[in-house]
Amino acid sequence: MAFSEEEKEQLKAQFLEKYKETRTISTAISGMAVGRNSIYEWFREDPEFKQEFDDEKLAVGESLESKAFQLIDAMMEEDDYKRPLLLITMLNAHLPERYKQGDSSGDDSKQLISEFRKMAKGKKSKVVEEAEDIINDSDPK
Repeated sequence: MAFSEEEKEQLKAQFLEKYKETRTISTAISGMAVGRNSIYEWFREDPEFKQEFDDEKLAVGESLESKAFQLIDAMMEEDDYKRPLLLITMLNAHLPERYKQGDSSGDDSKQLISEFRKMAKGKKSKVVEEAEDIINDSDPK
């Protein structure tokens, strides 16, 4: 479907607002007259729109990171390390440059998550360990 420039700008603004609420592209475009391919096309065509999206995606990641630190503090306080899988998965997805395993940089974030993984390693079920291994070994490229 071809949109006028005015319609495109309205749809872009609507998409960004919905993305802020829903935090995923799929749910943000749900109910809109635009598909995922159009969004990606607009990212390529409009660097300002792409930057606005990237800024919002970073904000989502940083929000997750804040929650992660709160959860880690609570887990350490309670000596309960049984639920890190979702946390690690979400951090890997939203802030991969900080949390993807395998990079040996001295970044504090990677060191923290690495230490957390070590502490949690002996305190979780085999199923969770295997799931984490699968996630951490996957190559998104």
